[in-house]
Amino acid sequence: FGEEVWREAIVLWPDDSKSETPGTYEQLALVYSSFNGVYIKDKSRTHEGRPVYIEQKKYDRTPFDVVAPLYYPYNYPIYHDTSGEVDPVKPAEIKYCGGSWVFSHDDIRKSKKNKSEKCPWLLRSPGTASYDLLDVDGRWNIWTGAIFQTEVSIKCNECLDDSDCNLNGVCNKSNGECECDADEDAVYLGGHCEVKLRNECRTIIGELYNETWTVGAVTLKDTGRMGSSEVIDQEYSRPVYSYVDGLPEDQAPRENASFSLLYSGSRWSRINLPRINDETAAEYWKWQTSNYHAFWARAYEPGVTDVVSAPTTGDTPVNADFFRIGQRGHQHGSFGQLFPMQSQTGGGYYRCQPLECTFCSTGITVDEDVARPELLGTSCGNYSWYVNSLDLETFPHPIAACQEMESMEQLCCPPSANEEL
Repeated sequence: FGEEVWREAIVLWPDDSKSETPGTYEQLALVYSSFNGVYIKDKSRTHEGRPVYIEQKKYDRTPFDVVAPLYYPYNYPIYHDTSGEVDPVKPAEIKYCGGSWVFSHDDIRKSKKNKSEKCPWLLRSPGTASYDLLDVDGRWNIWTGAIFQTEVSIKCNECLDDSDCNLNGVCNKSNGECECDADEDAVYLGGHCEVKLRNECRTIIGELYNETWTVGAVTLKDTGRMGSSEVIDQEYSRPVYSYVDGLPEDQAPRENASFSLLYSGSRWSRINLPRINDETAAEYWKWQTSNYHAFWARAYEPGVTDVVSAPTTGDTPVNADFFRIGQRGHQHGSFGQLFPMQSQTGGGYYRCQPLECTFCSTGITVDEDVARPELLGTSCGNYSWYVNSLDLETFPHPIAACQEMESMEQLCCPPSANEEL
């Protein structure tokens, strides 16, 4: 789905809602790209003789959990009542109904006046009799308070060979899933290994305050596949960046809180994470990480997000322009007043942390003119001149170069020699 926004989407809270008053309406901003991701064929039912596709988690492309924690750390009465309970994420559907394929959600209505429609839809394909969703051609109708038209991109999520994994992984033909690679320069993410996280971009730095953000990862036992020993935190097939330090005190997270940079289908958002370091909130944040959905998590609401990027399909926040959100209201855009954070439009706000490594920074401690077999017949002096002339930002394999420099330090400036000096 694209960048279209329905600013006053009508949510009818279901009878079993624990976080809101059942049977009441609420208007929320619906960014359609929040519903991007994988939809899996429901094996238990069809509709009008055709398959029904169910929205999956943005975290790992599996079904959303049916149980949610009894805790909500955002203490804003505007959002939740005093029960503090959280509703599990109810997935959207894509199905065939009344001569078209439609995208819909049981709890999102086009109007308060009509609580039931024969074929409720938020997006609707051109008329077709096809049994295959992938056969649909043409622009879809989209509801944003009125009917407009938009492009919808849908493709099969299963791989048949390694080319379906963009040659950045291996197709597991037993389940049709890509197993993405990691090498000395990058890790690949996404259902088709289409997202490249370069190693130097695991840490990014903001332009204004040189604030630092880093990607989290969980280390697993090595199973023999390249890159399988590490799982990168991700949402919507993009890495999740956690705030480290650097912001001035008046803009830094409050006590027991933090920030994350999350991709939400078409934009990056700086999300406030209250009480993330509080043990009583641990269950909620574990659940929220796994079940994050930009719409149902109210990612664009005040108190949750205060910084948002321009629309982007980039693999990381680097190169995207970012904006601080000011006042909100009908007189402003869909996200409120947007104040540019970068000094130059189009220049992006974040940059990758430059790779820094040195060779014998305290000096060569052996005869630098003697040729050495370990250096392919050259001397430590010549090797030092060569590595110091490298531009690691453009060098094809910077990580490998740094690792080689580190090993050669044992030959040209061993610690024992420094100690003797």
